[in-house]
Amino acid sequence: MVYLAIQPITLDTSTFRYTPLVTDPDFEGYPTWSPDGRSIAYLADLNGERHILVRSLDATVPTRITTTDQNPSHLFWSHDGARIYYSRGNSIWSVSIAGGEPQLVLEDARIAAMSPDGKTLAFLRGPGGNSSLWFTPTGHFAPAHYRTAPFPETFTWSLGLAFSPDGRNVAVLVEPRERAAFETELWVVPAMAGEPRRVFDRVPYGFDYARVSWAADNRHVVLSGAVSGRGHVLLYLVDTARASIHPLTSGVTDLVSPSVSPDGNLPTRSR
Repeated sequence: MVYLAIQPITLDTSTFRYTPLVTDPDFEGYPTWSPDGRSIAYLADLNGERHILVRSLDATVPTRITTTDQNPSHLFWSHDGARIYYSRGNSIWSVSIAGGEPQLVLEDARIAAMSPDGKTLAFLRGPGGNSSLWFTPTGHFAPAHYRTAPFPETFTWSLGLAFSPDGRNVAVLVEPRERAAFETELWVVPAMAGEPRRVFDRVPYGFDYARVSWAADNRHVVLSGAVSGRGHVLLYLVDTARASIHPLTSGVTDLVSPSVSPDGNLPTRSR
C-alpha cells in the first residue's frame, strides 16, 4: 500500500494527513516521485509478476509500464522524466514511461541513483560483504571506484543511495565491515570534490527497507528504520548539518521506503 503524507517536512507531525494513493491487496511498494512532482512510479505484483506502474496525481488508475516480468527493484526516474531506471539482478535497466522493451544500462551494479542534471550515475558494486561506491558519467560510461577517506572503500552492505536535489552530495546508508550486523552509518559524500562526512553511526535501520530520500532544502533526509527494542519500522527526519534525528511517525504499523516530492511538501511511503 502506498500513501501520501500531506505536510511540509517539519518536526510538527500533529497535522500530517495520510491519503492512500493505491490500495490493491497485493504488494505495492518503493514509490518514487517524478522530477516534475506530478506522478509516482511504484512496484506492484500483478498476476504473480512484479511490474512498474506509474500513477499521476490527477489520474484514477495507474499505467503499467513493464509488460514482461523483469523482477524490478529500487526505482528512480531519469532527470527529464522520460524513463524509469531500476535494478534487476546485478545490473541497472531502464524503460520508457511510454512502455516498450527495457534497455540494459550498466552491468555489475546493484543499485544506482542519477544526478538531477542526468550527467552522473552513483551506484553500488560488489557482493554483500564486499560492496563499494562508484561513480560514472552517463555520456560515456567510465566507472570509477570512490576512494576518498574517511568513507570506507568497501563495506558489508548498503541499500540506501540518493543524490541531493542540487546534485552536490550523495547520501549513502552503509553497514561497515567492522560493525555488528544492522549497525548502520549515514554518510554525505560530495559528488565532486570535497571530504565525505559521516552524519551518524548506528542510525535506525531496517535491512529490507534501508532507503534514504532528500528533502528539497538539500539538508534534511527522510529514512525508514527499526530502532532496536521498538520492533516497528518508522520514518525519521535527519538534519545532516546538525547530525540530529527525529521520528516523523509512530504507531505499530511498519512504514517503509519513503520518497520526498521535488517541492518537499509530500513525502510518500509504503507499508
